[in-house]
Amino acid sequence: MRKDLETKLCTDFPELYANFQYKQFECLDGWYDIIYRLSANLANIISDHDDMKPNIYTAVQVKEKFGALVFYMNRYTDEIDEAIAKASEESLRTCETCGGEGKLLKDSWSWRTICDGCEVERERQWQRIKAGDSDAGPPMGEMDS
Repeated sequence: MRKDLETKLCTDFPELYANFQYKQFECLDGWYDIIYRLSANLANIISDHDDMKPNIYTAVQVKEKFGALVFYMNRYTDEIDEAIAKASEESLRTCETCGGEGKLLKDSWSWRTICDGCEVERERQWQRIKAGDSDAGPPMGEMDS
């Protein structure tokens, strides 16, 4: 995820992401809106319960795994589990690259949730890389190292 989007999440939800640093969001920009809504939901859940003190319930890792959003917390409740599950389900219908309507695709080496347009562009870039085009850059949707 781009640094400016990561920064906005950490700025808008400082208690939820108290232990995060740059590049802790291991997914692409297309899921930003899902993560933002989930973050707001989790922040509300935590603040609505007197027994859930801020900075005790924090995010540990946010990433893509097998084409779905995975959101790890250091502590869970049934309500937190439900919110995360709902966001993960939504990610399986949302292009991880552009945020449009997507579908889960898998091939011999990867799983991804992507729209048709982004998949075509991703394949086009892979073909350019295979052909030795030094200007091709990383395949569309690939995360920076």
